[in-house]
Amino acid sequence: MVLLRKTNDGVFRTIKTKIGKNLQSLKQLISKKETIPLVLATNQKYAPYASDTIQSVIDNSNPDYYYDIYILYAELDDDTIKKLTQKK
Repeated sequence: MVLLRKTNDGVFRTIKTKIGKNLQSLKQLISKKETIPLVLATNQKYAPYASDTIQSVIDNSNPDYYYDIYILYAELDDDTIKKLTQKK
């Protein structure tokens, strides 16, 4: 799982890349009122569609909210993961 958070400067940054012992802090990030969670599930075949969805959220996001983007994935190569998590 990958968690991206849109920061005040408008850039999405990777917060967590694996579920671990720090699950409580992830729950706290999600529970904030000004946060909109977006959950995507993908594999290598559907990664381009996930990428388009993420880019659309970035392009059309409201600056009054944070956006947490969760990407649940199976069978993604490292290059694709890098592309999905380095959107601007």
